[in-house]
Amino acid sequence: MQLNKTENEAALAKKALNVATEAAQAAAIIINDAAPRRNSIEWVEKSAADFVSEVDDASEACIRRVVSDAFPGAMFVGEESS
Repeated sequence: MQLNKTENEAALAKKALNVATEAAQAAAIIINDAAPRRNSIEWVEKSAADFVSEVDDASEACIRRVVSDAFPGAMFVGEESS
């Protein structure tokens, strides 16, 4: 059975929402796991008054991986990597 354009768009939107939810949950695990060691997390100054932690980088990389696995070739703009 072939889906029409509206059905294809709805299926893609549902997949995107599921992937976004999966990515957020996976990143949340990284962030929550780091909470007990919050006083020893490494920070790097990207520019004046703009800092990034190893947890920021790890959670963004996780999100990028989940999205890229589901949507190969998709463009990704992240706060820490841009």
